[in-house]
Amino acid sequence: MELRRYDLRYLITSLILDLGGEASTTELRRTLAILGVDLGDDPGRRIHGALRSEVRKGRLVRVARGRYAIDRLPRATRDRIRHHARNLETALRNGETTPTTHRPEGATAEIDAPI
Repeated sequence: MELRRYDLRYLITSLILDLGGEASTTELRRTLAILGVDLGDDPGRRIHGALRSEVRKGRLVRVARGRYAIDRLPRATRDRIRHHARNLETALRNGETTPTTHRPEGATAEIDAPI
């Protein structure tokens, strides 16, 4: 299943939380493959794009080449990300082609466009 940018960012951030707060892009790529996420022709680019967005938002920090860790993540944001990611994981396990997820208040269609 190909995920929208918003969904991929949340799923990756949740995976980093699940992996102890720090993870490499290789670990993330393997975990996403196990979940059945289609990252297209250039999976590294999609992952780095999602990580770059989260670093810009201050949620993640780059600690080394290809390695990212949780930075500032308020509890409410963490809980929202985890809830959204669990819904995505359920959809992936059930083989749904398009996950039914909640669009955040004020979000535009651009957020939901595939990369």
